[in-house]
Amino acid sequence: MEQRRNYKGVGNAFVQIVKADGVSGLFRGATPTIVRAMALNMGMLASNEQVRSRAVPGVIAWMEQSMMPLGSWSTLAPCLP
Repeated sequence: MEQRRNYKGVGNAFVQIVKADGVSGLFRGATPTIVRAMALNMGMLASNEQVRSRAVPGVIAWMEQSMMPLGSWSTLAPCLP
């Protein structure tokens, strides 16, 4: 287990990380978050486009309100670990 760094605040943490690890240290661990965000966006775009292409135009407003939870769950599925 790594040693705890005990930062005094956000600014102090920023300065200490840059001094110890360089600017690239600020982005350490960002790759999994970026990959998850990409999967989430692809899932949202794909599911939204499929629903809109198959829906009757007058029903879209109703679907946007009532099917929001279902769309959220189907969007989250591809990006959960």
